[in-house]
Amino acid sequence: MTSSKHPHTAQESTSSVPNSVSYWNPFLVPGALALLTFLMCVFPMRDTDFYWHVRTGELIWKNMAIPAIDLYTYTDFDKTWVDLHWGFQLLITAIFHLLGVNGVILFKAAVYTVAVMIAWFAVGRSIPEWKKALIWFPSIIAITGRAYERPEMISLLCLSLILWILERIPRHPRWIWFIPGLMIIWTNFHALFILGVVVCGAFVTAGLFRHLPASLSKRLLDPVCSIPQLIGIGAAAVISPIVNPYLEQGWFFPLVLYRKFSVEHDFYSPRVGEFQQPIAFLQEIWAKSSTGGGNGPPLGLWSLFSGQGLIYPAAEFLAFLIAGGTLLWLALATRRISLYRLLLLVGFSHLAWVATRNTSVFSLIAAYVACGSLDDLALQRNSTRSEEWTPLLNQFATICIGIMMAIVLTGLWGDIGEPWKRFGWNEAPHWFGHEAVRFAGRKEMPNRAFLAHFGLAGAYIFHNGPDNKVFMDPRLEVCSRRTFEQWEQAQALIAARNPAWEKLVNPDGKGLPAIILDSRSSRPQINGLLTTPSWRLVFADPAAAVFIHAALADKLGLPMVDPRPLHRPPQ
Repeated sequence: MTSSKHPHTAQESTSSVPNSVSYWNPFLVPGALALLTFLMCVFPMRDTDFYWHVRTGELIWKNMAIPAIDLYTYTDFDKTWVDLHWGFQLLITAIFHLLGVNGVILFKAAVYTVAVMIAWFAVGRSIPEWKKALIWFPSIIAITGRAYERPEMISLLCLSLILWILERIPRHPRWIWFIPGLMIIWTNFHALFILGVVVCGAFVTAGLFRHLPASLSKRLLDPVCSIPQLIGIGAAAVISPIVNPYLEQGWFFPLVLYRKFSVEHDFYSPRVGEFQQPIAFLQEIWAKSSTGGGNGPPLGLWSLFSGQGLIYPAAEFLAFLIAGGTLLWLALATRRISLYRLLLLVGFSHLAWVATRNTSVFSLIAAYVACGSLDDLALQRNSTRSEEWTPLLNQFATICIGIMMAIVLTGLWGDIGEPWKRFGWNEAPHWFGHEAVRFAGRKEMPNRAFLAHFGLAGAYIFHNGPDNKVFMDPRLEVCSRRTFEQWEQAQALIAARNPAWEKLVNPDGKGLPAIILDSRSSRPQINGLLTTPSWRLVFADPAAAVFIHAALADKLGLPMVDPRPLHRPPQ
């Protein structure tokens, strides 16, 4: 078997730089970049899915059973629940109970950092470290912009591992045996295991093309693997995910999610932030920055650093340009290309285009493709990286990374990116409404709730589920589109003071729920219920309001509370 992989060692330095500096210098840049990645991932927790994941992990541990049907809603209680997050839920629940919220934040930062570093070392051995850092920097910005306490952090780690393994299989065929185990773990932590199938499929496709006649395959730079090896990689990637509690239903589950941000894109994208296209996000920023129906000042370069979140899609786009540029440079310089890397860039660019939730995986792939393409170019030119100035440039790059660390630690990065992502820990203040949902879950209160915010629904489930149910929660893999539509319709009717909403939130006639409204985005609904005599505000703090029917409030002796804490919610 022949191989076209990159050499693993570069020629020894012939520069006058002292040997001690040459020795430790190559490790300086990746070490500094790893620390920067970690620090950029440390910001207060505000992920709206976190607490229902923890509650589910607690129930799995308590009952020694993985959910099969919905546990938390009174509207979709008969729906099948394919909970491929169960492994993540057990893990994050253990960390939460052992180390608390701050432990979870630090664990998340560590996972993202390890994922980036594995991908860093997967390819790019021929590139000077300072230049490699320039390639990775926009990707790290984009990745850390979505560094939330979610199962996708495990997907990013598994994606890095699969890339690292595939790079080494042509020289070490036995590494194929790591793929089934990795894919099984990945499948039982997150539905994005399908990305592993996609990556392996691209690798196998490129490998098969290398077995075409030389007149057709001579333009490809992909390594030559034997047909049995390629069959083994493909079979491992395709068959392994069936090892999950839901068998074939779990294997095909990613298609259910893909449908929501592709076929049903027109419905879900405007309503679910992570299903938005990046272009829609930019359009939303434009609308907010304009006045008088879009006649305000145009978005300019300053907007990237204005704290509106634009720095993240801009970095993602820059990562795409770098990856595409290196592939084009390779093709023009050598008249050859890596089909594997091209397929990865095209496939993951599509995912990034259709939904912002794919920002992290795309950005990691973009940096990997760029560094791999430069490796291919160096191999074709039979050149090694210039050593004379590399140690000094590495030290300069490390100083620049250190300055960036200071920007992160002082909170200036939050002013540039998004204010709530300033370096720090604990929960975002008054974000999850713990006091409100605990009050609404008291024994004498209704055992069901209608919550106008997904984050509050997750917190309600954590404190009160599964005995108390919610109308709808963040689990879009369970809650149907019809439920989503009724949830929106009920909020519109509440704001309009139209009593028809009561039938929507009590579809089975078993009792009206408590109404829990967040103080930030539910102002119209709060105002509507405050002026509805048959409903009473029984709890209010800077995070949320709790309303119950006036007749029940009289029975429980709950007076109308002061609504003033709701007037100025924290940002």
